[in-house]
Amino acid sequence: MRGQSEALIGFLDKHWCAKMATERASSPLDTTPEEALRILEERRSAYLRELSQSTPEQLIGMTQWAMYEQDQDRPFNEFGTEADYQHYGRCAFLTVSEAVTLSMGKDPRFVNWPMVQQYLGTSAFAFQYASRLDLVERAVAWGELPNQFSPLVFLTWAHKYKVPVPDAFVHNTFARGEPIQYWHDLCAAFAEELNATKAELEATRESLAALRDEHCRQTQQTFDEWIDSQDEIDRLQAEHEQNLAFLQDALALANDRNAALIEQINAKGVEPAQDAALGATERNSLLTIVIAAAIDAYRYDPKCDRNPATKEIADAAVLLGLKMTDETVLKYLKIALKLKGLSLSSIPRRKTKSAKPIPKSA
Repeated sequence: MRGQSEALIGFLDKHWCAKMATERASSPLDTTPEEALRILEERRSAYLRELSQSTPEQLIGMTQWAMYEQDQDRPFNEFGTEADYQHYGRCAFLTVSEAVTLSMGKDPRFVNWPMVQQYLGTSAFAFQYASRLDLVERAVAWGELPNQFSPLVFLTWAHKYKVPVPDAFVHNTFARGEPIQYWHDLCAAFAEELNATKAELEATRESLAALRDEHCRQTQQTFDEWIDSQDEIDRLQAEHEQNLAFLQDALALANDRNAALIEQINAKGVEPAQDAALGATERNSLLTIVIAAAIDAYRYDPKCDRNPATKEIADAAVLLGLKMTDETVLKYLKIALKLKGLSLSSIPRRKTKSAKPIPKSA
């Protein structure tokens, strides 16, 4: 603390000497140089005694005021450096440097970071400028702001992160041809609404607390009961998963059996739909008639690989307007032979009458 106080006193002493030199140079000399120097030394000694008796808080306050006085004589505070918000409020975009300078109340055409940077460490304005430039550059690097942005986008970001900007910057910024006047007004309106509903929110909280207490009294559920319920839920879930796995296995087994039965049916050449439509006795009788008619009337010879009888039977069906193929006829003739247990040696060889073709309908 003592070292800080000595540094502040040294800064204030230099500032006082520079200020006295300026005042002495600008005022007419009415005393001899020796007398003027003696007076300045006495005043400086008195000023240093005053500083040594000041508290650290007082020294900090005097230092801030001295830095403010120094800033008033620096280039960024010269006449004409004030920001022209009517111009920049209508610009399509701003750069990072322009936005920071405008937020400090200065015109980017006359004030910029290279000008301000040389006063860093002795200027409150330079310190604030550097801090704000760092915030905006980090926002750009993080993706919160693009490299170039509209004045409205920058003001929205500044409001979100509580970066102070002059009111004139807000009121002279345009969006779609209309000046935005609602930045601070909206904040004030929201604050009024929140204050107006504060009592209602408090009443709602009290009601919710009362309902919660009543619910707790009604349920009277202890922690152990809750643990038991969780255990029961876990047990039921495990049982459900076990049952589900069992049903899935049973379904897979049934599908396998069904596929095996279908393969057996296809291997035997039996049509499931016809088996369902006819009983076993009716089906056997029908197949007996088919094989008997084929052998006796159409000279079907099971011993021959190529039988003209199958084509004749199919053609006879076509003449009647029925759809039938040679392959289908041969398929059912083979089924009939197998069903009746007929062997090739058991079929007698005898001449049969030729089947008269069915005449075509006129």
